Order: sequence, then C-alpha cells, then structure tokens
Amino acid sequence: MKTESGDDPDHDGEIVLSREQRHEMVAVAAYLRAERRGFSPGREMEDWYEAAAAVDALLTSMRRLRVTRREYERVGLRNALRLWVSQGSSE
Repeated sequence: MKTESGDDPDHDGEIVLSREQRHEMVAVAAYLRAERRGFSPGREMEDWYEAAAAVDALLTSMRRLRVTRREYERVGLRNALRLWVSQGSSE
C-alpha cells in the first residue's frame, strides 16, 4: 500500500524473495558461470549447485548488512550477480 507521498512502506523492508525470484537469480548466476567457462558441457549441475550456494550467500550477506529491498532493486539483479562473480566469491 502506497502512502500519499507515493512511498511503499513494505518496499523498504528486509529482502524477501519468492521461490520463483530465487530460481531466477540462480539461473542467471549459473548461466554466468557457464559463460565464464566457455559453455563446455558436462558441468551444468555443478554450475547450478554452485550458483545456488553463491546466491544464498549473497542474500545472507545482504540481510546481515541490512540492505533494504529498495537498495537491492536499485542495484539490479544482474549487476549484483556480476559484482559477486567478479569478487571471486563463487570460486
């Protein structure tokens, strides 16, 4: 529900994702892992499981740092995942 100023009070709260949203994040992260290794076949499940672990670690870190939903959306899903990968956290 929006206030008169147009702000959504729930929008500034803790990051809570649906299963579908988490699945999308993992899919993007797995794709980026596969892309980074040249899409060589045979490691798809490894890419998926490692991407899921990286996404969960990222979300845990964001919650620990009290990143709000608004801040999260400002950064954008793909940019957040690229930053995470570039820092070597998923290695």
